[in-house]
Amino acid sequence: MVFRGGRGKSGANDILADTGALAAGVSNVSVVVATSVAAIVSIEHRDAANTTTLHSQLVAVSGLGTLSCELPGVSLAANERIRLRNTTILVGSIQARLPSSLGFDRCRCCFPGSARLLRS
Repeated sequence: MVFRGGRGKSGANDILADTGALAAGVSNVSVVVATSVAAIVSIEHRDAANTTTLHSQLVAVSGLGTLSCELPGVSLAANERIRLRNTTILVGSIQARLPSSLGFDRCRCCFPGSARLLRS
């Protein structure tokens, strides 16, 4: 795992995690999201300019729940990225992570001020 991050009172369209630009290749994408309230998160494959979502998958997480899923065989062109975006307004907390198996050495949590931000 590259990072874990937490955020309270997340707004709709907040970016929960972003890998930054990645090298070209085919990989499996694993995602873990945990929330204290029900939430819907969009797993997004973004273009190299980070202006367009090429593919996305919505995943629902129940209140006080954890969702773990894997999307196999994701093809990435040079400088494309994977990000996690909250689609709901939350009055609670949410944590999200992407694994290091994709070589996300530049992966970052999008709320660096969080007290729960850990790096392993």
